[in-house]
Amino acid sequence: MRRKQQEDVSRIYSLAVAGVGEITAAVVLASRLPGIETLEQASSFARRDPGTTGKLFGKELYFQWIEESFLNIQNALSQINFERIAAYDGSKQDTKPIFEKHISETAQQITDSTTGIFYSLRTIFENDSSYAHKQLPASALEALNEANRRAKEILGLCNRVLHPYRYVLTDRRLIVAFVVAFLCAIPLWYLFRTSAFGPTGSLADIPNNANLGTSWTGYLANGLAIAKSLWQLYLAVPSILLVPAVLLGIARKYFQVTALNSAYLKRYEATLRDAALEFQRYLPNPPSFPLFTIKELNMSTGDINIIKGDNNTQIVKSMVEGSFNQVKGKHGGDIDRFLEEVGKKVIESKNPQAAKLYEKFNSELIETPPTGSILKGIWDGLLKVLPAVGEIVGAAEAILKLTSD
Repeated sequence: MRRKQQEDVSRIYSLAVAGVGEITAAVVLASRLPGIETLEQASSFARRDPGTTGKLFGKELYFQWIEESFLNIQNALSQINFERIAAYDGSKQDTKPIFEKHISETAQQITDSTTGIFYSLRTIFENDSSYAHKQLPASALEALNEANRRAKEILGLCNRVLHPYRYVLTDRRLIVAFVVAFLCAIPLWYLFRTSAFGPTGSLADIPNNANLGTSWTGYLANGLAIAKSLWQLYLAVPSILLVPAVLLGIARKYFQVTALNSAYLKRYEATLRDAALEFQRYLPNPPSFPLFTIKELNMSTGDINIIKGDNNTQIVKSMVEGSFNQVKGKHGGDIDRFLEEVGKKVIESKNPQAAKLYEKFNSELIETPPTGSILKGIWDGLLKVLPAVGEIVGAAEAILKLTSD
C-alpha cells in the first residue's frame, strides 16, 4: 500500500508543477499583452521575463492565490520522507504527523473556502460572466480549465491516500476474487436450494419461494433500519462519536493497561474526534440541548478537558487577536483603531472565513510595502462574507488610505 501511496504523492507533485505553469500562462493571457494570444506564446513569455510575470500576478489577486496554492502543495509534499515513514511503520508508530498531515494540507490548498484553488477559480469565472471589463480571452479560460482539472485530480489522489481502503476496493485481484466467488456461489446455491426444497428446484424458482424471500427481506430490512437509526443518532448528537475516545482516556488514566497506549488506538480516537467535529460543523438541524467537545485529550496520560459548546468562538478570537498584535503600531493610531473595530466585528460573527480573511489582510499589511490591489481584493472578500465591517465609521477612508499605492 505504501508503494501505491508513494506513486500517488509523486503524481500529485507533478500535477502541482503543471498547475503552476498553467496558471502562469493564464495570467499572462489575461493581461492581453501585444503579440501573445496562445498558451505556447504565454508560456514562452513567462520563461523569458519572470520579473514582468511576477508583477502581473500582483495585479490579479485570485490568480496569485491559485499560484501560491500550487506552490504550497509542492512545499508540503517535499517534506514527506518515505524512508522515515517506513521506519515508523516498522515500529508501529502513528505516521500522521509526518505523512497524512502533509496530504491534508495539500487537500486544504484546493478546498479552502476563502483562498483555495476552487474558490479562486469560481470567483474568476463569476467575474468574467458578470463584468464586461473583467472578461478574459478564451485562451486564458482554457488555461484556467486545465488548472482546474489538475486541482480535481490532486484532490482525488489526496482522498485516496488519506483513505487507504480505496486501494483495496480498486485492486484488480480483489475484484477478480469477488467475481470468481460469485460464479462459484451460483452452483453452490443451486445445490443447497435443491437439497432444501426438493430435487425439482431450479434457479428460476428462487424468487417464487415465499419463505426464502421473507427471510432475506427481513434481514435486509433490519440491517437498513439499524443503519438508519445510527445515522439519525449521529445527526442529532454528533458528539456521541466522542464517547469511545472519552472512555479510552478514562481507562488509560485509571487502569494501567499497556494495550491502551497503542498507536492504532490513538489513531482510532483521533479519527472519531475528527468525525464528530465534522458532523457538528455541518449539522442540518442543531439540537437545542448543549453539545460537548473534547478540548484536550492527552493520549499518554488520559487527562481530559471537556468544554461546552463548539470551539468556533475560540478559534476566531485567537486568529483575530494574533494577527492584530502582529500589525499593531505599524500604520498609525487611526489604522490600529480601525483594525481593532474590524476585529471585534469578526469575533462577534464567530465566522472562521471572516477570521481567515482578516488574518490575510493583516499579513499583507506587514509586507513592505503592502500591495494595494491585494488589500482591496481581500477587503472586498471580507465585505462579501461579513457586510457588517463596511458599516464601521471611517472604514472607507481607512481602506482608501491603505490601498493607495
